[in-house]
Amino acid sequence: MRVRSDNPPPRHASFERVSAVLRKCMAASSIVALLGIAPAQGQLISTPSPQVTEFPLPNPAVAPCEIEFDRSGKAWIEEVVGNAISRFDPATGVWARFPLRQPAATPGGIEIGPDNGIWFPELTTNQITRIDATTGEMQSYSIPLGRIVSGTVNVGAAVATDMATGKDNAIWFSMSGSAAIGRIDLTTKQIEVVSLPTPLSTVSALTQIIQPGPGNLLVISLAAANKLLTIDVFTREIKEYVVPTLAALPQGVTTDRDGLIWFTESAGQKIGTLDITTGKITEYNLLALRGPLPVSVSLGNPLPLPGPIRQGSDGKIYFAEGGFEGGNKIGRFDPVTKTLKEFVVPTPLAGICDINNSQDGAIWFGALTGNRIGRLSIN
Repeated sequence: MRVRSDNPPPRHASFERVSAVLRKCMAASSIVALLGIAPAQGQLISTPSPQVTEFPLPNPAVAPCEIEFDRSGKAWIEEVVGNAISRFDPATGVWARFPLRQPAATPGGIEIGPDNGIWFPELTTNQITRIDATTGEMQSYSIPLGRIVSGTVNVGAAVATDMATGKDNAIWFSMSGSAAIGRIDLTTKQIEVVSLPTPLSTVSALTQIIQPGPGNLLVISLAAANKLLTIDVFTREIKEYVVPTLAALPQGVTTDRDGLIWFTESAGQKIGTLDITTGKITEYNLLALRGPLPVSVSLGNPLPLPGPIRQGSDGKIYFAEGGFEGGNKIGRFDPVTKTLKEFVVPTPLAGICDINNSQDGAIWFGALTGNRIGRLSIN
């Protein structure tokens, strides 16, 4: 494995302090969201964006997060607390639910594979699971690293959280419990673990996100290391890029149509771009882009705290705000005009956990504390 770093080592002097503060803010705001605490007297509430439509889940308090669409146009939704995968047909409004076989398995990010299978990791069981989109049959495959098996109960320390399809007929997944990423071959179902060069680079309070990058690359956020990482799925060549803002906690990553990588900084309150041809990173401060304090604020976390990020069919860059902290906005950045617009979700303290751009003219999202999925019409 060839490893090259194009940037100097990160400065970690205040990382633990900043990370601890952020975790406290996350916990406090999540409690507020779950308890439905009212705003302070006199607080003004923004008008929800008319472009947003929400769909409540049939089961209460299941904490929907990631949403992906299969070839038939049906949405598959990760239930973080519900320990299940739900399916929603936008054409008919019909819901179906697929409980996981092991209690408290905790599903991670969903990926629709080239085989049209519904793939997802189980955070606590050290397994990768596939649901047949037609029959609903479920099959699981154990991650070898950190596996502990006791009877029919699987327990492990890999903590796989997110998945992405590579061009090598395999699905790759992040492993937040160790300095590694995994790969499952869709033909043989064999799992490979690839070590990363920075120790404990994936251990973080925030979810690591892995997404397709330019060419044969995958790109992954390393929040604890304050880096972005790319890996060539064929050669296994790894390159790391240090985020300029100290202790920024990079989270969301995506690649636009021109091959430019976009990412978010949850603690840095920024979004940025990475040009892999030059190694140049450009950052945009969201608080500065907001301008003066608005006349009204929404009932939700006031900070952007950007998370998952995608490019819409309109060419603009969309990102979730405050998924684990009770945020109820979706941000939109125009790469041409360098301007920011925010869309307010009707449900207060919704917790926009993840967004999806696979449907033209829309950005779909999961609302973790709002117990809904939703659609933002963008065209």
